[in-house]
Amino acid sequence: MKKLTKAIALLLVFASVFALTACGKKNAESTVTTDEYLAMLGDDDPSEADVTEDASTADEVTTDGATQADVTTVGETTTIAEVTAAADETTTEDPNKLPETKEEILAAYSEVMNNSKALKPGYTRIEWQDLPEEKRNIDGGVAKQLIKLAGMFMESKENATKNPEIKAKGGDMKYFPVPRAEKGCYLTNANAIKSASCKKQNDGTIKIVIELKPEMNSEPYFAKPNNPSNVGSMFGPLSLAEINKEITGNPAIKIVVKDVEFTLKYYNCIATLIYDPETMRAKAISQVMDTLIDTSGKILGSPFSGSAVLHNDLKIININY
Repeated sequence: MKKLTKAIALLLVFASVFALTACGKKNAESTVTTDEYLAMLGDDDPSEADVTEDASTADEVTTDGATQADVTTVGETTTIAEVTAAADETTTEDPNKLPETKEEILAAYSEVMNNSKALKPGYTRIEWQDLPEEKRNIDGGVAKQLIKLAGMFMESKENATKNPEIKAKGGDMKYFPVPRAEKGCYLTNANAIKSASCKKQNDGTIKIVIELKPEMNSEPYFAKPNNPSNVGSMFGPLSLAEINKEITGNPAIKIVVKDVEFTLKYYNCIATLIYDPETMRAKAISQVMDTLIDTSGKILGSPFSGSAVLHNDLKIININY
């Protein structure tokens, strides 16, 4: 998510938090359509049949580590040798076996994202934001008007689709996930994952969907590389440091806005990756993220308080190496 100019941040004083999320102008109109890239990435919600949830069950262990499913019965008896042989056979790694556990799915996701970013491919980047009116709960007349203005400075889905960013090979990877970082994924904590799925598609590509657990006041990776947040290790959350710098460091804003306090809760953070299992290179990427912003303060002496949800949607398609 890119930063607006200080002038716009001043105009959107109440929306200082939101102002840092809007994207700049995109390149010339593309022939890519919404239907085409959404069809590639599909539903961002993991399907029940493919999801690895927090709870897990272990197979019943019988003899020498073999599971009940490994036991082969010949006639009325089964020998220890037969059980051991069956166990050895089933533990032989299958090159076509898909990642199943959260750890395995995260490892595959990280490998593909890191490989892809390092190769500096060309790609099409489409990103938009929204402040859904039904998810706003704001007290204060001035604040209500300013939050309406905030939406005017955000990239709409329609405009983002018609005018995507077209990146050439070997070019700027600054906003290829993870933003402003060398790698495509830094997350190593599988416990941060709410659900994960992995399935093979009809064209032979693999689709991974990972949803993270909600997290409060996450920082982007570039802000805390030595102690990154879970969300910041995979997504591009807002930077609390940059927001505070705008609110407290800009003299013009300090005159208009007083006693501002806010918290940011990140949820519905869903990353979808489609990749080629032979090359371990990304074919298409989707990242969606909702940010619940609770804030209060004074604008020109008028108190305000309340909350709003900022929805951010990023699609990276047409990746060519």
